[in-house]
Amino acid sequence: KVASAQPTAAPQPVPPPAAPPAVKQPEPPKPSVPTPAPAVTKTEQATPPDAKETKNVGVEPAPVVKREPNPAKAKELHAEGMALMKAFKYAEAVKVLAESLAYNDNSDCAIDLSVAMMESGDVTNALLRFQDLATSLRSAKVYMYVGHCQARMKNLREAGAWYRRGAALGKEQVDWEPRWQLGQLELADKNFADAAKSLKEAEEMAP
Repeated sequence: KVASAQPTAAPQPVPPPAAPPAVKQPEPPKPSVPTPAPAVTKTEQATPPDAKETKNVGVEPAPVVKREPNPAKAKELHAEGMALMKAFKYAEAVKVLAESLAYNDNSDCAIDLSVAMMESGDVTNALLRFQDLATSLRSAKVYMYVGHCQARMKNLREAGAWYRRGAALGKEQVDWEPRWQLGQLELADKNFADAAKSLKEAEEMAP
């Protein structure tokens, strides 16, 4: 007797694979709004890159307070100031010469004070003083020192102009020196013909 076959169970349906978890897309970055820069006031505006900046490293004398005229005291202080300059103590000389001017305002002391300021490193204020003197004194010496200040500030064209003005005055004891300075500038500028002429004339004029 053949056993009857048992009915085969129907295969169970396979569940579909689970969907992968959704990946949250990053939000696009929000455009950044730049913070406005603070307004620049007139006094804070940047200096143009080609502007010359001069630093005062010397000793500017306090404003001269006029004292009761005392020529003898002024002469004594003037001599003291000149002694300090000869000892290369220019900052101390500035103070003494300024005091001398307070007792007696004279051009010789004013020139020496300006020289002391220039040599102490305060070229800017020395230049202003020399330019003031140049308006009242027709002096090759003063013109020469204006040229010196301009040369130290790297304004060679202006320096040359002042040296020429000093050299053109003539008939002065210091006439040879501005001419010599002019020759040095011409030499540096490779203007050899004019340099040779200026230096030769300076040599002939020098005491």
